[in-house]
Amino acid sequence: MINNIKLLIVHLLLFAACLSTTGLHAQTGNISTRIGNLTIAGVTKPITLEVSWTMHEDNTITCSGIQKLKMTDYQVQPPGFLAIMKTGDEITLDFKLEFKS
Repeated sequence: MINNIKLLIVHLLLFAACLSTTGLHAQTGNISTRIGNLTIAGVTKPITLEVSWTMHEDNTITCSGIQKLKMTDYQVQPPGFLAIMKTGDEITLDFKLEFKS
């Protein structure tokens, strides 16, 4: 299992990824639903992300979220190694960002 995860990470690091938000769909308390475009390996798809955020006393803002994606939606083939190991198509993008002033 660990080797599969390492292989998947190395495979995904070979592709550039970019997220651009285009708007706010909804907000309840400290959870907002952002809409935008996610580009992976040159393929851009619309995406909706649920993001939770926290404003800290030092004016640092922490944003985090989890999103499931399919690699083949972005024309990325799930990696394998000599037909012995193979990963699945679905991955989980788990992110945490900190913004400091």
